[in-house]
Amino acid sequence: MEPENWVIIGKYNFVHEADLHAAILGTEDIECLIEDEHTLGWNPLCSVAFGGITLKVCREDAERAAELLKANDLSSLSPSSES
Repeated sequence: MEPENWVIIGKYNFVHEADLHAAILGTEDIECLIEDEHTLGWNPLCSVAFGGITLKVCREDAERAAELLKANDLSSLSPSSES
């Protein structure tokens, strides 16, 4: 697929975050691409310098992918300060 047909659907600081969202998109047969996964995987502290890990989808799937990721919000998996 041509590079101009891919659009950014998310940016992440850690590889596992991008992988989780890519897996969710995969369940709906939405093709995606994770950029800088290997570069930042070995040193996540460089994530900010590189602009993060980018998750891209095909332009025609972007709206459906955004809705799917919004419906499957992973922020509830983050540790809570409440006991």
